[in-house]
Amino acid sequence: MEALAVSFTESTAKSLLGKLGHILSQEAGLLSGVEDDIQYIMDEVESMASFLRILPERQGQDHQVTTWMKQVREIAYDAEDSIDMFKHRLGGLRHRNRFIEFLINAYHLLRTLKARRSIATDLKKLKLRAHDVSERRTRYFLTSGNHSGSGSVATIAPKSSDHHPDVQPRGNHWDKNELIRRLIEDNQPKLGVVSIVGVANEARKDLAMNVYQTLIFTSDRFQAHAWIEIPRFSTIEELLRNLITELSISKQQIREFLGDPAQLTDEVGVKRLLIEMGKAELMKMIRVYLDGRRYLIVLDNVYATNVWNGIKLAFPGGKNGSRLVVTTHDKKVVDDCFSHYHHSIKEMAKFSPDESSTNENRPVGIDEPSNTLVGWLLAENQKQLGVISIVGSGGLGKTTLAMTVYQSPDITGGHFPARTSIAVSQSYKIETLLRTMIRELSISVEEIGRVIPAAEHDNDGVEQILERMDEMELVKTINNHLQRKRYLIVLDDLWDVSAWDSIRKALPDQRNGSRVIVTTRNETVANTCSSSLNRQFIYRITRLSPDKSRQLFCTRVFEGPEYTCPSHLKKIMDDILKKCDGLPLAIVTIAGLLANKPEKTREEWSKLHDHLGFELETNASLQKINRILRLSYNDLPYHLKPCLLYLSIFPEDYEIDRKRLVRRWIAEGIVSRRRGMSAEAVAETYFQELVDRNLILPEKFGDGGKVKTCRVHDIMLEVVVSVSMEENFVTVLNKNSIGIPHDKIRRLALHENSTLEDGIYLSQVRSFTLFGNKLLLKDYRKMMMLRVLDLQGYEGRNQNHLKNISKLFLLNYLSLRDNRFLHELPDSIGDLPNLQFLDIRGAYIKKLPNAIVKLKRLSHLLAGGYGHPYGLEFPKGVGKMKTLQELGPIYIDPSDVLQEIGKLTQLRKLSVYFGSSTRDKNMEHLRDSLGKLSNCLRSLTLHDFGGGHGIAVLDGLASSPPSLLEKMSLLGTLGSKLPTWFESLDRIAKITLERTELKHEAIEALAKLPSLVQLRLKHGSFKQEHHPLPFRCGGFAVLNVLEIRYHKVSFQERALQSLRLLKVDCNDEGIEGVQHLSELKEAHLQIRNDQLRERLKSTLEKHIKKPKMKVLNSKRSTY
Repeated sequence: MEALAVSFTESTAKSLLGKLGHILSQEAGLLSGVEDDIQYIMDEVESMASFLRILPERQGQDHQVTTWMKQVREIAYDAEDSIDMFKHRLGGLRHRNRFIEFLINAYHLLRTLKARRSIATDLKKLKLRAHDVSERRTRYFLTSGNHSGSGSVATIAPKSSDHHPDVQPRGNHWDKNELIRRLIEDNQPKLGVVSIVGVANEARKDLAMNVYQTLIFTSDRFQAHAWIEIPRFSTIEELLRNLITELSISKQQIREFLGDPAQLTDEVGVKRLLIEMGKAELMKMIRVYLDGRRYLIVLDNVYATNVWNGIKLAFPGGKNGSRLVVTTHDKKVVDDCFSHYHHSIKEMAKFSPDESSTNENRPVGIDEPSNTLVGWLLAENQKQLGVISIVGSGGLGKTTLAMTVYQSPDITGGHFPARTSIAVSQSYKIETLLRTMIRELSISVEEIGRVIPAAEHDNDGVEQILERMDEMELVKTINNHLQRKRYLIVLDDLWDVSAWDSIRKALPDQRNGSRVIVTTRNETVANTCSSSLNRQFIYRITRLSPDKSRQLFCTRVFEGPEYTCPSHLKKIMDDILKKCDGLPLAIVTIAGLLANKPEKTREEWSKLHDHLGFELETNASLQKINRILRLSYNDLPYHLKPCLLYLSIFPEDYEIDRKRLVRRWIAEGIVSRRRGMSAEAVAETYFQELVDRNLILPEKFGDGGKVKTCRVHDIMLEVVVSVSMEENFVTVLNKNSIGIPHDKIRRLALHENSTLEDGIYLSQVRSFTLFGNKLLLKDYRKMMMLRVLDLQGYEGRNQNHLKNISKLFLLNYLSLRDNRFLHELPDSIGDLPNLQFLDIRGAYIKKLPNAIVKLKRLSHLLAGGYGHPYGLEFPKGVGKMKTLQELGPIYIDPSDVLQEIGKLTQLRKLSVYFGSSTRDKNMEHLRDSLGKLSNCLRSLTLHDFGGGHGIAVLDGLASSPPSLLEKMSLLGTLGSKLPTWFESLDRIAKITLERTELKHEAIEALAKLPSLVQLRLKHGSFKQEHHPLPFRCGGFAVLNVLEIRYHKVSFQERALQSLRLLKVDCNDEGIEGVQHLSELKEAHLQIRNDQLRERLKSTLEKHIKKPKMKVLNSKRSTY
């Protein structure tokens, strides 16, 4: 949990440090006597931020750490709010005339006396709080160098639980009861070892935990008991020390064993001596303690035979009915258990509780992907080393699929003489991984001896030699062993590229068909692993279909052989499965919980559905979902954590616009400029990282493949909301909200049908988001610290709430998008000095107020849609808005506005509309302005709705063409050809033409553009001629998307070799030569001529690439 608060606390701290530094350097004269307080706060905040950066690297922190970090964050928030309020109340002090400035300053000192006293008081209070929090860190040993303990052994202590264990899913009933019976049967007095083997870690753990808790809580049969979870990379000594702790061996008993009471006067002395003890002594102590006691010990996740062989001698035999339970995925471990304890309960070793299996023990939906991967593994035409990556989000069954393939008869039949499976995990050590591979591959001492000198390992066993070897020696040992062998290596749960880079060195490519399987949650890791060698093998595991989800759910909940859901539960079952959204982990776990309910009633199931977030946090049977999905969150770098938490603002199943999201990240300071990259570029990079990690699910794509909208899986959203609530990151009020939040509200989201209690304190709210049409807040003076106000989609008729908008002096982002009853903006909009983003798209605003030009920091003015299809009227003075980067669509009159646009030298995106009344003089001003913007414009839209030759103004840009353009949309007559400077557009990627009336020859100019990826030729872009518009061989080197509307075209042989998507919308126009589009993967057809449509469909069906076809509504157009 300690990593959760770090990222946003750091961004807040950076912002605060900058503002404190400004106050100290610029306003020190007004704050006499508190300079030391400011400097103290700066030093403390900087130290806290530095300390917070290293906390994610530490393991095992407790709630004290989490609480401390929340306090740090709250100090940073409050300090920033105080500074912002002070700067606002202080106002400006400058004047050109020095005498007048002196008088103004004298008056200003008197006028701001109260404000200065207030900030001085606040600073002293903040200094005290910072001092207290700093001391608290020392008091509770929260120092970077004081982390004690092994840090690599995690222990579950179920004996401390006070609840009765839940029963397992119906599919495991017989196994659980049979296990318990075998563990307690009196006719087997010798020490018995029960092995639970299977590929699904969580399923093994659940069954073992269930049995363990049942025996411990319901009987006193066993006088000693312990549960030990065995992570990778733990040493035998660490496991033994952990076992001593879990067995609750007292200090007195340790004293008696060690015989040195002088050193055992306190807990520290006991721990120190245990750390100094060797493996033999630790084993002896455990054997002495257990001797004569009937014990039950669970060894969870015995991942390799060397772990079992290293710990087994700690357990005495005897004939008192003691039992060991071993969970493992490796059948070699099972065999070793039985070879040591020949009297073990051998028949139980066959138990294999797969996460998503049916009652026949075959995972649902596994056959098709398993067959695909087996085919890749055995491909005869692929002799080079092939790396197969299985990629997908947590809980999709990547490990289950990999191990099903690994254990397939086709694979185990000798095709791969050398094979092993290694779990990597998040906190790996490369040397430990390599040593594990050596053990699993059974590399002999003799082979190791070829790598290191004999003198260094005389009379030593494999383990002693391995511990002394460095990474290079371990790599060479594995590489030598695998030479001239066809091998299969499974690397399960790979989290970063560096682990692959290290392991890759140990894997020789003998061109003999060797393979590696990698499972990962990260697209970047998958692409790196599978692209570093010859052919790219990437299997993107998908969610189960609704039918498969239903099948899996029913086989877990209902009686066989039909496994039928009763009619009264079908609706609520479908609602639950909708939340699970095809995630096997969620389906199996929730089904297991419902299967064990005494009564299967709609009320019980509805309760789980409506309060799933609460159940995930509190219900032990569902906590494994939380645990697995939080791994993905915990693995995020510090800068991505707040970006993901921010998604908790949005309701379930809400389709989130990508641009809206990244702009809000920027507005709140979560994302900022980095190393020469703009904030927008950084935010886009962060968004893509979350997509690559399968934490954001893309919903809609642009034609170029870029994500337009996204959402979060419902179950993952519950986890994100849970973390967000713990961190007080976002406060969400919905129909299920009860009472008043206890923490200070920093971000407030009102979902539909929510209520806002009178007692809720809103003065420190930084962002407010409304979903629905019930605006409960009408006086923004209650939220003066607001940075983000998002009312997108609000359709209330009463717009009086905007009257007090001027009070929001910190407002950075304002969205009134799709406010259909909003017809004008108040003049007070100009009193928002920090506003950067203003979105009024879809509102019925036709004219902006004069005060809009006072917004000196405005960078994005987003308009367009229902209210102003022909442009937005802009007032004079736009040239003062020097920071504008995105503007439009604006109406071309008056001419003064057009002249001033040329002064906006940061403008990257411009959209201009004009009609029949446009004067030649206006067009000259537009041409001049465009010439001045040639070095900054990246996107240009010119739409002439008047039917004239308005956009012919582009011809006049030959001396200063906008050569940096990446996107262009033109509507209106250009003449017969494109401007001569078009050939200089070597960066342009997207072009849309409509009613431009070009001659066919102009297509050649477009074909020469080296970066053109998308081309849309809409109605009238080219003149109708006798012959089709030709697309010839050569040219359009990187064109991926082509849209044709109402044009007759022909594709010649070897034309458009990169085209992936063809979109055709026409009546009777012909489309010829589609068969020549050699790389075509998808075609969208909207053709109203039945004969033409069927002919084109037939051609596509015979296409060598078998492109996907989408036939759209074919009603006749009256265009």
